[in-house]
Amino acid sequence: MVNFYVFKDGQQQWDSILKAADDRNVFQSYAWGEYKREFGWSPLRALGRNHRGETCCLLQVLVKKLPLGYSMGWAAGGPVLRFQDYEKNVLEDVLKPLVNYFSEKFPKMLLRLNSHLDHDSLLTYQFQRYLKRPVVKINSEFTIKFELDSDRLDLIKLMSSKHRYYERKSRLSEIVWKCESSDENISALLAIHSQMTEKKKMPRIALDRDNLVRLRQVMGEDCLTLLTGFIGGHPVTSCLTYDFHDRSVYMIAATNDLGRNAYAAYSMVPNLLKHLASKGIKKFDFGGIDPGNPGAAGVDHFKKGFGGSIVESLGEWEFMSSNAARLLMNFGILKSGGRV
Repeated sequence: MVNFYVFKDGQQQWDSILKAADDRNVFQSYAWGEYKREFGWSPLRALGRNHRGETCCLLQVLVKKLPLGYSMGWAAGGPVLRFQDYEKNVLEDVLKPLVNYFSEKFPKMLLRLNSHLDHDSLLTYQFQRYLKRPVVKINSEFTIKFELDSDRLDLIKLMSSKHRYYERKSRLSEIVWKCESSDENISALLAIHSQMTEKKKMPRIALDRDNLVRLRQVMGEDCLTLLTGFIGGHPVTSCLTYDFHDRSVYMIAATNDLGRNAYAAYSMVPNLLKHLASKGIKKFDFGGIDPGNPGAAGVDHFKKGFGGSIVESLGEWEFMSSNAARLLMNFGILKSGGRV
């Protein structure tokens, strides 16, 4: 039997335990929870131990209070389960007490887990015994991943022939690359992103300088990679990744008209991956693809052309004591455009 406890120690202790799990990720890191406090989320950290007192489950849930005592609990990348003695066939020994713990402690919370574990029939079966698939999903369960090895990494060979052609074209523009989370690079990312969103009429995803500066402050410069390409001193393409230990996930990217004309993004990605490998990143997540969304087809095509592996995760699962309240809260997520 697994017993769950509220984790009350600090960042060093939490991240040390998290690093021991093979399914570790930045969204379950202590700093990510603290950063999300800025947006009205309260991190709740729970630790599961087996009968030998060994950690077998780690879960950081971001909780947002709602009217009438209800709340939304969002756990991206959780629960973290793949510790040293992890076995798929004993997953239910973790899930049952986990659901019981939250139903007892937080009966008016919709607990939404977004598992990053690779899809597997046995795991799906065990998850489905205790949780439900959401009516309204927030994220796609598909992404593209790269295994990075700085000693034998040939990123250009992995690319499609068309992507290699555009990468060669981009070299003619003599792009200068800067990889640092400096104020200058933050300003460059903001400027490019603003130009792109204005061009594409995408005001909902506008970036905010104060949020990026705060992100750097809370996460730490080692947990961010910000790469920007300049042509003639002008920023033309930029991207930002969140990093934790040896894992990285692609979060923000933008290219303006000058960058698109120079095919700058096609050389940005291999430059980014080379830099990540040089800083010890072993696994890179391209930040999701959405095959069921026609509006994402262009971005998905761009990401697929770099040659990573398409991976399907277990994705989103949820639990709430009242099924009627669960359905009502899914309707609320739908009304918000699938956002939390």
